[in-house]
Order: sequence, then structure tokens, then C-alpha cells
Amino acid sequence: MKKYFNLLLSVVLGILFLYLTFKGVDTDKLIESFSQIKWTYIVFYLFFLTGIQIVRTTRWGVMLKPIKKDISFKDLYIVSSVGFMALVTLPLRLGEFARPYLIYERCNVSMSAAMATIVVERVIDGITIGFVFFATWIILGFTFNTTIPPFIVNAGIIFFVIFVVIFIICMLMYLKQSFFEKVVRFTFRILSHSLAEKVVGILNRFIFGLKSLPDLKSFLNIFFQSMVYWGLNATGLYLMFYACGLFTPDGEPLPYIAAYVVLCMQVIGITIPSGPAFVGPFDFFTLKALELFVAPALMNSNALLYVFVVHTMQFLQQTLYGIIFVFTGSVSFKSILSSSRRINDFLEPT
Repeated sequence: MKKYFNLLLSVVLGILFLYLTFKGVDTDKLIESFSQIKWTYIVFYLFFLTGIQIVRTTRWGVMLKPIKKDISFKDLYIVSSVGFMALVTLPLRLGEFARPYLIYERCNVSMSAAMATIVVERVIDGITIGFVFFATWIILGFTFNTTIPPFIVNAGIIFFVIFVVIFIICMLMYLKQSFFEKVVRFTFRILSHSLAEKVVGILNRFIFGLKSLPDLKSFLNIFFQSMVYWGLNATGLYLMFYACGLFTPDGEPLPYIAAYVVLCMQVIGITIPSGPAFVGPFDFFTLKALELFVAPALMNSNALLYVFVVHTMQFLQQTLYGIIFVFTGSVSFKSILSSSRRINDFLEPT
């Protein structure tokens, strides 16, 4: 019952954010703006999205290498493509379990260790985006004299703090495993002895995964690839400013830093539990970022066009390769559905 309630809540939130995004839209102007799309930039954006996926796949391979050295790039790319497709099509981010389960099924990699790499990947991305957010905030304040609305600043601070706390907890778990075992066992024994032992088992297997992660040199490699990954994301978003005919109130092209603001806002938006494809929060936060730079006359036309086209292009690219690999038999559709239900595999001995 709780699962269905959470699903319903996520759909309602998605609809609410979608309503806030398109509230008061001039449909005629929006439709007219579609004729202004510059398709050359759309093609370039597709190349950027493909490059982004390759970098993200390569980075995950570095994380998995200490766990299993002989995973081919082909296997990694197939699993990543199908995993990203599951992430954007399944609600409540259930697709996060797809990659760990599929790499476990396809390459016999410990699911607990694979799951730990996903957590670390998310933490690194969260902290990186947090730093990018604060850097853009400072640059906008001193260079462009642009004030970021308080609700955006607060959202960025909360986002950054959450991921820093998660990072600290992971480090403490890594360094003080026995201490965490005692705390978990003491806490959950109040409810049930068997439950306490089960949770300790989860903790131990997760820490096993953390301890399988790369050394400092590899970690720096991962961090560098993360910067490349987010840089490609921002550059692709910047190209789409030209594709959709966006400009400032002074008639000038939007500054490159605006793409990083849009990127940060999109990442904050998709952390909100929502329905498939992050519909609603992604669109709302993208539009709010554009409000800082785009001429007001374009907000109900070209800015909404930008929101629609970027979201659609990302969704199509993230699902296209996954669909190809499913229909060619590289991954079964049954495995994708199973991945969201097979969290119990994470509890099995490694």
C-alpha cells in the first residue's frame, strides 16, 4: 500500500510542477516558436548527449575495475544504456537498481559492490554540482550582477548539504565499520533481533562494496571524468540556447554561465521524487533558471520551447540505445522489470 501511495504522490507532484511550468502559456506563441528551431544545433546536441553517455559509462568502468577487471566496454555500454533507460522510464527512481542488477546478471559482479559504486557515483555528482552551483552563484553576483532568487539558493544549499552528509557517512562507514555495526545492532534490536541482524548484513555488504572502490589515483581520474561529464552537459545546454532562439533583455546571446545555472537547477529538480522521465520538476526548474537570463517576452514562447525540446531530446537519447539493446536481445525486458524488484539480491552474501 505504501508503494502505491508513494507512486501516486510522485505522479501528483509531477503534474503540479508541470502545471506551474505551463501556467498562463500563450499556446499560439509557443506553437509559432517551433518554426524558429535551428536544426543544426539539434544534431550537434545529439552528438553531445552520446558523448556524455560514453564518458559516464567509462567513469563507471573505472569504479568497477577493482571489483572485476575483465568487464568489456561493450558490456558496460549495454548495461549503462539499458540502466539509464530504466532510470528515466520507471517512477520513483526505481531504475537506479537496474545497472547494479544487470551488471550482476550479465558479468557476475557482486550486486552489493555494484550498488556501492552507484551510491558513490551519485555522491560525487552531487558534491560536484554543489561546487558548480556555488561557483556560478559567486560569478553571477560579481561579474554579471545577477541575483539568484532565495528559493533557488536555499534549494542549492540543501542539495549540497545532503550530499556532503552522505559522503561523510560513507567515509565513516568505511573507516569505522565495527562502530556502525554496534550502533545498527543496538538500534534495531529494540524492534527485532532478526531484523537487527538483517540490517547489519546489509550494512556489511554495502561497506564491502565501498572497500572495493578505486585507490586515490583512480578516484582523481573519476573526479576528472565527472568534471568532463558535467562540462559536456553544460555545453550541450548552451548550444540549445541558439537552437531555440533565446537571448537576453538587451538582445544579446545568453552567457555560457547560464548553461551551468540551468544544469544545476535541472539536477536539483530531478532529485524530487516524480513520475517517469522526471516530468514536471525537470521542466519547472529549467524554466526558473531561464528566468534569470531570458528576455521576458520570450518566457512564454521560446523559453518553453527550450524546456520542451531539451527534455524531449534527453529522454529520446536516454531511451533509444536501451530500446535497441532490448529489441536486439542483448538484455531481456524481463531483467529490467526484475531489477526494480530484486533488491533482495543485495542482501545475499557476496
